[in-house]
Amino acid sequence: MDLITVHGRHPQDCTEDDCLRSGWTLPEFVAQCALWALASLIYTFICSRLLPTRDFNGSPLYNWLSCLPVQLVAFPAVAAWCVAAYDGSFIEWLSAPWDKLAATPERIFLLLIYAYMFKDLGLYLLDARMDAMYWAHHLGCWVIILQFFFTTAPGIFIFGRRRHGVRAARRRRFTYCTRTTVRWTSYMLRR
Repeated sequence: MDLITVHGRHPQDCTEDDCLRSGWTLPEFVAQCALWALASLIYTFICSRLLPTRDFNGSPLYNWLSCLPVQLVAFPAVAAWCVAAYDGSFIEWLSAPWDKLAATPERIFLLLIYAYMFKDLGLYLLDARMDAMYWAHHLGCWVIILQFFFTTAPGIFIFGRRRHGVRAARRRRFTYCTRTTVRWTSYMLRR
């Protein structure tokens, strides 16, 4: 059992009694969650030291800026890898169970989004605000994300999350710009 390697075994090759549908054992799953959570906290800490810290719409500006590379580069790249690694059509991939998937890209996507949500806890550790609704939102998201390791067909979640990420990045881009630039950017994105 390798607790660090994200690719591990293929789901149908997991012969232990405590295998999740994603092909990991529970200890491997917990180790991966802890590792990715730690990496996201380190990322948040580094961003808090390198990027502007002034308040922007209720949270530090570095938090907003640190989201963009993840939303615009990491999520699309890993989502594309998920689809490309599947031996079949995109529509088939959406409903494919874990044992029909390459599994590694899907695991990485789910862990990436888990870590992306976890990085906001770094704000709390760095004395930024986190009200009750913020906590409720994050806890709900973690439950939804992590349940896909235990259930089948993660593709539909990955596709839905990717579409949401594009909209969130677009809103974030609009928030940073002046009114004139927003109109122009909006026009360019719709073309």
